Amino acid sequence: MSNYWPSNLKDWSEVINNLFTGFAIIVAGFWTLWRFGLFRERFAKMEFNLNCKLIGEASENNYIIELIATMENKGSVRQTIKRWTFDPVEKPG
Repeated sequence: MSNYWPSNLKDWSEVINNLFTGFAIIVAGFWTLWRFGLFRERFAKMEFNLNCKLIGEASENNYIIELIATMENKGSVRQTIKRWTFDPVEKPG
């Protein structure tokens, strides 16, 4: 029976150290699953608000408007915008 159980303090400390290390690895795995798997932290959480404000009338059928686009990053993933374009479409009629 003495071959299976540690006999001195150094052996016991190694066993306890290995148990705590294994426990820490398991806890870190569950934390990673919790943050990146369930809460989807790896994906962006962007909020877009688009507003149109009528400034005035330029001529009979032409109007001056102000277009406002607001973007807010609600998540923890960094976002970069390399190119922003807007293509207004003329209303037929």
